[in-house]
Amino acid sequence: MSTSTNNGVFDKSAPVLRESDLDDATSSRFDVNLAAPPDEELVIYWYVWAGLSFASCLFVLVVLLSILVCDPAVRRKSRRSFNLYLIFLLIPDFVFSFLCGITCLMNAVNGSYWSHWMCNFQQFYCVWGIGSSCWINAIVFSEMHKLLRWSKSCKRYKIPTKRKIVTQATIIYAYCAFLGSWGMYEQENFPFRSRQVNGLACLPIETDRASSLFYWLVFFPLFAGIPIAYVVFVTCDVWRRRLLPPSGKRRRLVLFFGRIVFVFTFMWTPFVLMVHAIEHGRSEEHTSELQSRQYLVCR
Repeated sequence: MSTSTNNGVFDKSAPVLRESDLDDATSSRFDVNLAAPPDEELVIYWYVWAGLSFASCLFVLVVLLSILVCDPAVRRKSRRSFNLYLIFLLIPDFVFSFLCGITCLMNAVNGSYWSHWMCNFQQFYCVWGIGSSCWINAIVFSEMHKLLRWSKSCKRYKIPTKRKIVTQATIIYAYCAFLGSWGMYEQENFPFRSRQVNGLACLPIETDRASSLFYWLVFFPLFAGIPIAYVVFVTCDVWRRRLLPPSGKRRRLVLFFGRIVFVFTFMWTPFVLMVHAIEHGRSEEHTSELQSRQYLVCR
């Protein structure tokens, strides 16, 4: 079970459970996701993750330089506006990757998870970074959808001003920071939890039925569900109504959409896959061990 401090706040500096604590008869899927392997094994994961995170930082810097320095189209007002969206999209990507690399490196050098404070801070910047990217993507798709619809109707599209883009990004950053703060509020009557996921990283997590319902019905839609659903809707609507313009302009639009999708996919897919692969691997490993023991008992 997790320990707590004198004021009743859960201590997140150590894993809630270890794999050796799992009980074949009573352990639930929540326990399996919380159970951590030995610290020696975690150190390997942290070093690998730190390397991937710093590589992502380098990639973001290269993209930013290509936008600010190497892209001659930046001088054009329309492209400059949309490139500003791309810059605001890259900021949370860079912050997340850099801080994740630092956190993992500190944990690896320390030989165990750094501290309770670091756990709270990590889940905060994870929620802020991923949520900000999702919502800014949705804003970009909204503007592009409007551009395509108005072009199809032979209406003149009004390019978003710099002030509007900065305001939108600021509101999104503040909103996602608010969502990230939820994980720092640790009270029994608040059904939102953040813990070490298999000891590797601190993230929002389901620890029981109440927190599971709150996560999927409240937090996830506000965090990423709504913007992802909107992006899917816009994509389907563009395809269904054949809103793409002739090939010359289409190529430029596809290239811009491609840059957005590539940045989002490159930055977040490795993170999501690694976390789910570790969770799935631990779950499968525990299930296989349980089945083996049940077979031996039956024999």
